[in-house]
Amino acid sequence: MFPNINKQLSLASKTKNRIWSKIVMAKIRNQAKCVEQTGHSRNDVGLIQSISSNITEGDKHNVEAYAAREYFPMMFGKNFKRGRFDDIINADLNYGYAFFRALIRREVQSQNTRDRLIEILRNEIPAAG
Repeated sequence: MFPNINKQLSLASKTKNRIWSKIVMAKIRNQAKCVEQTGHSRNDVGLIQSISSNITEGDKHNVEAYAAREYFPMMFGKNFKRGRFDDIINADLNYGYAFFRALIRREVQSQNTRDRLIEILRNEIPAAG
């Protein structure tokens, strides 16, 4: 019924872990670019960049969390902690994440709807035309 999702679910664990590693690596490299573009020192940029080289398959050692512990204080101050609900920066970050999740969810839904519609039309329209 949903060929794209079924294809993704049927991937081997090793493949899923490799894909996840690439996603985490891209995220950390983008964090390094943000640190660089906001005028931080080369040492700060280098630290974040070096973290991305320590990712294992599937990020089993949770290098993504380590990068976040370094990245967020660089961007928002030494006392900043992600996950607090009583400050505006976390509220803004949470809103941004919710916004992007909604966009992704909408895209997945539209893709599934399109695939389902194609399947229905194939079954309803005679092969001859």
